[in-house]
Amino acid sequence: MFERGVIAGRSDVPLSATGQRQMRAVAGWLADKLLNIVYSSSLQRAALPAAELAAARGLSYVVVPEFCEIDFGALEGKRYEDVLKEDPEFLTRAAERGTDFTLPEGENVGAFRRRAQKAFYEIVCAGSLPAVVYAHGGSIRAMISAVTGTSFSDAQKLSLSPGGITILERRGERTSLVTLNCVEHLR
Repeated sequence: MFERGVIAGRSDVPLSATGQRQMRAVAGWLADKLLNIVYSSSLQRAALPAAELAAARGLSYVVVPEFCEIDFGALEGKRYEDVLKEDPEFLTRAAERGTDFTLPEGENVGAFRRRAQKAFYEIVCAGSLPAVVYAHGGSIRAMISAVTGTSFSDAQKLSLSPGGITILERRGERTSLVTLNCVEHLR
């Protein structure tokens, strides 16, 4: 289990005790919400609470590997602060290259964005809404970027809390950002 501030990315780490409390709070918040289906990344920190919610509510549950967090490659398991100490220009290079940036021994940012957005649009078009998606910060930012028309680089500036709830709502032919990173249920 990684501590806060450590790059987990594709590492399949379990939820910490705090993460487990946050996921129980999310399930509590969702308890009276109309849902038809539950989706999640295949990483256990998203998949286990999603499967629990689906089972408790008697809903279908679908694993969507495309919602896995970006592969940070050589940076997996390192502390963010250590990466920046070792390479103070890392964030500048990443920002300059945007979706053309490839993480050292990891995934290309544009390819990551495209896979997460494609999976999101497949869900929207599947017609089984309302749905809940248990995903990761990068995947959520990709969905927000797709819905709002902002660049993926700009979406990276959004602060998303673990256990935060973001609501994207389909209205006719349009999907809108309704709620960004609600954390009231975590208090």
